[in-house]
Amino acid sequence: KTNVRDSVVKEIWTSEHSYLLMLDSLVDYLTSAQQEKIFTPDDVKAIFSNILVIRDFSKQLLTKLSVPLNDWFSPTPQIIGQIFIEMSPFFKLYNTYCDNYESANARLEECKRKTTVSQFLKFAEANGSLSLNSLLITPVQRIPRYILLLKELYKNTPQDHPDHPMLESAIVKISEIVDGVNARLKKADTFRHLMNLSKEVHGLKDLLAPHRDFITEGPLIIERKNATGPTSNNPLTSCILFNDMVVFAGPQGEKNEPHVAVAYSLEVVWIGETLPENFTISLITPDVTYALTTANQNALSKWTEALQSAIHNRLTSEALKTTTTNVASLDEEHKRRTFQYTFRIG
Repeated sequence: KTNVRDSVVKEIWTSEHSYLLMLDSLVDYLTSAQQEKIFTPDDVKAIFSNILVIRDFSKQLLTKLSVPLNDWFSPTPQIIGQIFIEMSPFFKLYNTYCDNYESANARLEECKRKTTVSQFLKFAEANGSLSLNSLLITPVQRIPRYILLLKELYKNTPQDHPDHPMLESAIVKISEIVDGVNARLKKADTFRHLMNLSKEVHGLKDLLAPHRDFITEGPLIIERKNATGPTSNNPLTSCILFNDMVVFAGPQGEKNEPHVAVAYSLEVVWIGETLPENFTISLITPDVTYALTTANQNALSKWTEALQSAIHNRLTSEALKTTTTNVASLDEEHKRRTFQYTFRIG
């Protein structure tokens, strides 16, 4: 373990050193662009965010890590965890940067349309610099790397070593920040995907709302069964699931472009019969039963779990808002739906 611990500590230092060099390159872009007035002040703020303070933080961290490494083979045990505990509040700097990352890339792409900007970037790359896009993502990629390295060091540190409890505490503190950053990035990625999807599916944008969280979407073969009233004959080819609504869409019009065909609140739908051999699940609504056929068993499991979870969470959330609703009434609702489903299919 001691030899592996030595190697991991060396990796922490060398990777931080390499990371700092990339941050320096990113700051060089910033400095040169400001000197040559390539970007407007607003563009600089939008693209580079708080990279200067992140670079300064990396410098401080590398300096602190150098102290125990210089005395690594002395008789006194060297402590790494304490450094990360002391520096842990500053890891919150990454929240701002990661929150801004998607919009920074979008602003950079807009700026690239200007000849002065595109020429500036091409000149920098021709002279050996990494692309600005490649450098902008490095802080986003670095933040989860800290946890991986610390966990590896913790695993290879003897329990009786004074660094062992320090590393455990450091991992807890920094994990909270990293988890928050990852959640922000996931939310931004989901938002971007939903915006792209709303451009493809006509009518979807009208359904978007601050309280409505996207869960999943994908192509399905959707057939209408046991309709109790008039329904459209337009084919349904995709399903979009939110935390409070399920949406079916399909091609319409002369160009056969995807349009929202129908949407149901999750309070009024429930899952019926599942046919694993056909990769099909039934979704029952007040007026139509839909047979949703997926591509394979994995897709069937994914959609079944997603729909069940979304419906359950929706009913539960509504129950929490109503003082008269409790667990027992939720059970009664489940029984009512099961009975109604059994009655309708005979």
